[in-house]
Amino acid sequence: MSNDGQNNLKQKSIRLLSKLYSLKHENITKFLGIYSNSQFHQLMFVWEFASRGSLAEILENTEIKLEWHFKVSLLGDIVQV
Repeated sequence: MSNDGQNNLKQKSIRLLSKLYSLKHENITKFLGIYSNSQFHQLMFVWEFASRGSLAEILENTEIKLEWHFKVSLLGDIVQV
């Protein structure tokens, strides 16, 4: 990839991350920033702690019985975002 291509990708990434950082909604976990570990060439995305777990964890947990009313409400909230 050329330097121009890399710079363009970096600029797009920065714009996307800036939008993600400024996004505020009660149903979306807040993106706090990025931690860079140059020793291991790693980027770590930092998100607000979700005390009840992620949506995927809740949906995959067979011990949690979700009523249809809740599921429909959840879908409505997702569509609004």
